[in-house]
Amino acid sequence: MIRRTGFVAAFCAVASLGGSSACAESGGPAKREAARISAERLNDKAIAVEVKSALQADPSTSGLVFQIETDKGIVRLSGLVRSEAEKRRAVEIARGVEGVMDVKSDIWVGR
Repeated sequence: MIRRTGFVAAFCAVASLGGSSACAESGGPAKREAARISAERLNDKAIAVEVKSALQADPSTSGLVFQIETDKGIVRLSGLVRSEAEKRRAVEIARGVEGVMDVKSDIWVGR
């Protein structure tokens, strides 16, 4: 199946050079929309993984636990931190990850 997909992608790339629209039209609008949504979800998962890795790699946030949700590049962070500085730093780190469009913070400061 993977080889076939690779072949189809290569065929479409070559066909597009000749101006063929056969590949663009295959599957119809519903299939293209489903593929777009699937790619978006995969991208959101990748962004969440990158945000989590970045938070764990930074000394000021590595010991903290965050819930990370991503939807269309918008990251929502939630969790409990000890200070406003940790909260600000977590948001700053998330904003620095490639693909992040915005960060919403539901982080609580507590003791």
